[in-house]
Amino acid sequence: MFYDPARQKVVLYGGYDGNTEFNDAWEWDGEGCKWDKIDLGKDAPLASYFSLVRNPDQNSLLAILSEFPSGTWELKNDQWTKLPVGFDADNRVRTTAVYIPTHKEFIVFGGEAENIILNDTWLFDGRYWSQYVTKNQPSIRSDMVIWYDQTRERVMLFGGHNGDIRLNDMWEFVHPEK
Repeated sequence: MFYDPARQKVVLYGGYDGNTEFNDAWEWDGEGCKWDKIDLGKDAPLASYFSLVRNPDQNSLLAILSEFPSGTWELKNDQWTKLPVGFDADNRVRTTAVYIPTHKEFIVFGGEAENIILNDTWLFDGRYWSQYVTKNQPSIRSDMVIWYDQTRERVMLFGGHNGDIRLNDMWEFVHPEK
């Protein structure tokens, strides 16, 4: 779910009801107290475990989908396109992505893949994914909260779960200068 400033509405996409994965989209304006369906055509990917983040520079959404059909997808003008990026987040669940406006790229951290909890960091420049490796990084985790702090111009990460305990630590990502 995300706020779409172009529509000036909250949009809900995909999901899972215990039996079925969905690829439908709905919008809520907050005033009419009703949901309206958005027609995304027949090629919208099924999505229940995914990360979805808005790219304000392209007026689009980036989705990192797990399971089938996995990969990096873009939603622009109500049309889904799978991006040929060289890295697919196959079976990566319980992660999140955020857009870094100062560097015009996205960051993904951790999550789970095939029941293994991860602590890897990936950057996406709109064309290619690259892994960012550092000696000092958060421990393995999933279900964390990540956001971009506009005041400090940093990506912030809070909490999560490492398989045994809930974490309540906070980290900041200092972007590598190119």
